[in-house]
Amino acid sequence: MLKSFALAAGAAALTMTIAGGCKREEPKTTAPPAPAASAPEPPSPPSVTGVAPTPATPPKDAGPAERAGRAIGEQLDDATLTAKVKTALLQAPDVKGTDVNVQTEKGVVQLSGFISSQAEIERAMQLARGVGGVKEVHNKMSLKSGK
Repeated sequence: MLKSFALAAGAAALTMTIAGGCKREEPKTTAPPAPAASAPEPPSPPSVTGVAPTPATPPKDAGPAERAGRAIGEQLDDATLTAKVKTALLQAPDVKGTDVNVQTEKGVVQLSGFISSQAEIERAMQLARGVGGVKEVHNKMSLKSGK
């Protein structure tokens, strides 16, 4: 019995020692703070005037990662164009934008759906062509039949 009491007391003492060691504080220094050194100015790039930057062209033998990156970029661009065209159609008072479906592939926009009038179809085409980045607009819209 005395032996198990001694083991329990030793375990408790060890636990208290370990737990007490967790609250270590850093010693406080009384030295004044060092004066802030001014950061050196980064060198300015050489100025070239009258020359337009040339866009980077992908290598002809692009690997699978580059092809996949371009494909994803095209999908994002197409989604952006689709959203811009749809927004233009929804904001136009003379087009019922909810009746027009918009699909985009590689900058080519296709409009489809059943539309009330030929004037509305022509206006939807005009709005889609006016969105920056749209290469072509294909009309797959149809007039609603009379009841």
